Amino acid sequence: MLLMAENLSKEFFKGRLNKSRIRAVDGVSFSINQGEIMGLVGESGSGKSTVGRLLLLLLEPTEGRIYFNGKELTRLRKKELQNLRKDMQIIFQHPQESLNPRMKIYESMAEPIRLYGLADGKSREKEEILKLLETVGLTEEHLERYPHELSGGQAQRVAIARVLALKPKFVVADEPTSMLDVSVQAQILKLIKKLQREYKISFLFISHDLEVVRAISDRIAIMQKGKIVELGEPEQIFSMPRHPYTKYLINSILNL
Repeated sequence: MLLMAENLSKEFFKGRLNKSRIRAVDGVSFSINQGEIMGLVGESGSGKSTVGRLLLLLLEPTEGRIYFNGKELTRLRKKELQNLRKDMQIIFQHPQESLNPRMKIYESMAEPIRLYGLADGKSREKEEILKLLETVGLTEEHLERYPHELSGGQAQRVAIARVLALKPKFVVADEPTSMLDVSVQAQILKLIKKLQREYKISFLFISHDLEVVRAISDRIAIMQKGKIVELGEPEQIFSMPRHPYTKYLINSILNL
């Protein structure tokens, strides 16, 4: 087991005097194994993206514990947590969120490599960048472009390559294909499966699309109103759904 969430909850306050509480995540528990893709599916507002950010401690949990590689993250000091950051990464729904619009792709790719001192000298740096581009299906010609000169699929591949540069053990993929057309979506899903297979990276793959999650996941967790209401392997979820909400999601697909 690589990662475990135990009774994880998150409350947000709203209103003029912050007196009103919203429990976005409510007592969520699950684990993710080394090299496993866990799908997390639910409608907008179900709390699934909040779970992803909690696991990376981009948000502080209101309650609960998170364990990564045997360490309780919620107890680590800031310095200890910083040392783990490269092992735990995120792919955003909008790749532009991780790409500086003023930087050419080469500089964006070089940024994490330089930050963590992962290449000794310029020639080694470029060699590493070209290798990463090849892994995600891009070429050297993309390096001199700016993010706005790339297609959505190309920009997402660059974002994935930046994450891959750090050789992470765990990645939260937060709706990484939802803004892409169907053909490009399939290519990105294939790429994520390749990274799982070749690099043994574990993923939490977040989506509102149960069909997409079914195609890529080893296990699926169904989330509704801040709670995980069902968890199992894809075939079990689809052939013998137990919770009414899971049945509703499956029927929604069948009725399209």
